[in-house]
Amino acid sequence: MFTKQSIKSSVPVITLVIGILFFTYGTFGHFEEPSKIKIYIAGIGSTLLSSGIFAVLLKSMQFMGVFKDELVNIIYKADYLNHRTDLAEIWENVSKVVFKNKFPKISKEITEDVRNIYFPTQHVLYYDNYQQTLEIELIDEENDIIKVTQYSRYTVYPTDRKEKFTHIASNRIKFNKDRAEIDFKIVEFNINSKKYSPYVTEYISSNDLLTTYSVDLKHEDVYKFETKIEKKYSLKFDNIIGLMKDFLIRNFELKVFLKGNLKLSFISAGTLQPFVKNTYSNSACYEFHYKGLIYPKQGYVLIIEKNS
Repeated sequence: MFTKQSIKSSVPVITLVIGILFFTYGTFGHFEEPSKIKIYIAGIGSTLLSSGIFAVLLKSMQFMGVFKDELVNIIYKADYLNHRTDLAEIWENVSKVVFKNKFPKISKEITEDVRNIYFPTQHVLYYDNYQQTLEIELIDEENDIIKVTQYSRYTVYPTDRKEKFTHIASNRIKFNKDRAEIDFKIVEFNINSKKYSPYVTEYISSNDLLTTYSVDLKHEDVYKFETKIEKKYSLKFDNIIGLMKDFLIRNFELKVFLKGNLKLSFISAGTLQPFVKNTYSNSACYEFHYKGLIYPKQGYVLIIEKNS
């Protein structure tokens, strides 16, 4: 079935064939000598032949261009890249082009750090809309003892709902001489509105208590955490509160309420942009926001001190 498009596409080939026929007949056909018809036919054939060859070449070049574009599209599709075993080399070459090879001596280190730290290639989860509220109260003026009540709400998205993963959190408190000087207690630990009892371990090194608490999770697309933790310790030996996770956090909100003769200093720890501070008429209330991605080992640091 001939269509307008198929006929249009065949014009270069038809022209080439007719040109060959005319040129062959005009050159080798039998004519009375001398014959102008012979010259005309050969000339027409030569013209058509040249035009046909040019048209075919042009069409081939157009086809090769389309083929090249399609090939590039295939090469850079995710389905194709998933089967490549040299993605690290591809990433390094792409990075060199993006950076215009400005730092050739350290380009490999840059690309490795960006790939391993900023790209979540090894991550099994990320945090979303992380909300934390800290109520910090000075309960013993003489010994600088504070009570910290920490409320946290956040959503965890795993990379694969079928794979079991362990969600781990930790807390570190310094003390003077004895572990009994400080207190750490998990009051509430809920996931998707269900109560959990995380596995808790304590590690004491010198005058430092590291508490880790973990839960094994599986078969859910989303995990909504709600936790409450209480801590007591002395500002004389530990006046720093901070948060820096091992995974990505998208959007963070921190609220701090001070009770007693206290003040704080807030520091953005390594984030690509500073936290935004909301000011209130109440000097004991603070609020800090971060909109965007907080990368692993980034976060915030609070320094708590007594007012002089």
